[in-house]
Amino acid sequence: MATFFTADTHFGHKNIIKYCNRPFKNVSEMNETLIENWNRTVSSEDTVYILGDFVYGDITGVENILQRLNGAKHLISGNHERSYFSATLGQTLNDYWTYEGNYKEKTVDERKVIMCHYPMMSWIGDKRGSFMVHGHIHNKDDQTYTNLWYRLPNLLNAGVDVNGYRPVTLDDLIENNTRRKKYLEACEHGEKCGNCGYPLSEAITCLECGQIKRVEYYLDKVKK
Repeated sequence: MATFFTADTHFGHKNIIKYCNRPFKNVSEMNETLIENWNRTVSSEDTVYILGDFVYGDITGVENILQRLNGAKHLISGNHERSYFSATLGQTLNDYWTYEGNYKEKTVDERKVIMCHYPMMSWIGDKRGSFMVHGHIHNKDDQTYTNLWYRLPNLLNAGVDVNGYRPVTLDDLIENNTRRKKYLEACEHGEKCGNCGYPLSEAITCLECGQIKRVEYYLDKVKK
């Protein structure tokens, strides 16, 4: 049995495709791809912690989506789970997942993990190697918190937009976030895009290559 983390799936949210530059033609394609990726990754015996913003907008189909997803699911509320979708719907959905409120602490593979939808600057055990797993920021690197975020190695973004649109293990989270933080550090120090040579210091997101591949095209250069 494995433990996985995910956040910000935004099932049913049309505008998230444009907002986060997701590679989907429409909401239906996005929903089905997210479900397929989930079930290819997670077995019925596994556990998944969902760190908020599971659905957005029309939530009438959320029960059907939950029925289709593998694993024992646990929800930590995000900003789009205000009042837990209303008390009535929340009670109904409790048949498909465990509602954990806004905050959760857990030991995963002998490592302390703090979970919240929102990233924290400081958290319990941060000086002793604990991890803070969060969502909310998607793949938006041009924000005021970016320079702080990449300097905190144990602050891990579980959002699907930076984790291959699927749930990931703690080890996968560490690897994915380490690569992303090396990329952002290179941006700040004036490196050039390893794919097209565009000066990254001029924009956190390479304006020539776009957002989706900006981590991938830089990986080979980082490894060197």
